[in-house]
Amino acid sequence: MSSSYVTKIGRKQSLLLPEMIDDYIDEDNPTRLFDSFVDSLDLKEMNFRYAVLEEGPGRPSYDPSDMLKLYLWGYYNGIRSSRKLENECHRNMEVMWLIHKLTPDFKTIADFRKDNVDTVKSLFRKFNLFLKEQGLFKSHDIAVDGTKMKAVNSMDRSYSKEKLKKTMDDIDRKIDKYLHDMDENDEIEEDIDKEKIRKAIEKLREKKKELKDAELKMDSSGTNEISLTDPDARQMKTRQGVDVCYNGHIAVESENHLITDYTLDNNTNDYASVLPLAEGTREFMDSFDLSADKCHFSLPNLEDLSEAHIPAYIPVLNMETPTGRLDCPNRNTTGASSYMIRRRMCIYALRATRCTIISFAKCRSSTGSGIEYIRLMPANCAPSGISALTHLDGE
Repeated sequence: MSSSYVTKIGRKQSLLLPEMIDDYIDEDNPTRLFDSFVDSLDLKEMNFRYAVLEEGPGRPSYDPSDMLKLYLWGYYNGIRSSRKLENECHRNMEVMWLIHKLTPDFKTIADFRKDNVDTVKSLFRKFNLFLKEQGLFKSHDIAVDGTKMKAVNSMDRSYSKEKLKKTMDDIDRKIDKYLHDMDENDEIEEDIDKEKIRKAIEKLREKKKELKDAELKMDSSGTNEISLTDPDARQMKTRQGVDVCYNGHIAVESENHLITDYTLDNNTNDYASVLPLAEGTREFMDSFDLSADKCHFSLPNLEDLSEAHIPAYIPVLNMETPTGRLDCPNRNTTGASSYMIRRRMCIYALRATRCTIISFAKCRSSTGSGIEYIRLMPANCAPSGISALTHLDGE
């Protein structure tokens, strides 16, 4: 074993031949990808602010291509805060290389995102076309899933029509009580802080006016719910309970885990996201099979996917059909040849393509031996316009 450590370079030692910053970035570093991709874009065509220089007094603006590179690098490395990105500009060698040692402050970085928020979708599309040209969309299996994303709005400032009416009634009762207490005090001539009570009443009246304005907005928009801080957010069920959220969905290619499309809306259910994600994916992939969990199951979804000729696998839920109710079997259901279906092993799925539904399940026999049992969907249980077929799923 060596008796000395690796030789260090003194911090104040002058270099005879200064090193290039380019030497610090490996050829396969993802930072080079962001640089090449942004340089290939026409930011004027994409309507990025300051992509066209304007004559006039004042300090020169930052090149939007450099700001975009900084944001892409930040998202890739999990850094979204404008203040943290500002710090990286001063200390991170990758960022110094990427934006040529520029050091924008956090407000400039934040303003760039605010000023160019409408370009995100077109930028995402351009990047996916770039990935397609590189042949990175290799798998034909697309998985769809979503999550509830917490909005900047507390539950206390989110109202349904019922909650709005109840809150305004409570405010009226509190104001009446304050006025009644003041009248009683005048009769008994007891000394109280009337100015404090007047301020409390005024505050309650301002709150009621805010709620009244919210009620008018709900009536004019035809919605049954409104959030005062983040107007587009809605109350949704999450694993932690009910919260004010947005509903985000992505479609992901299974081999390289690349996102082919995304949606973000305030729908409380997941039904509406399936077809837009499938159609968005089709722009980058000629053919694919789409799979989603049971939250995305609905008859309109199956019919829409069938009409669009998009193969989709979605778990079956109990449902009403034009000719009766179709129920998923539970652990006590018996089928042909006395096979017992166990819920924990079921993988019921529907294949919606060319107006065809196929239902199949993994089951066990009553003796416990593992087999493949194919459940036949009766023709009179199939949704209108979709025929039921027998599918033999071999090992």
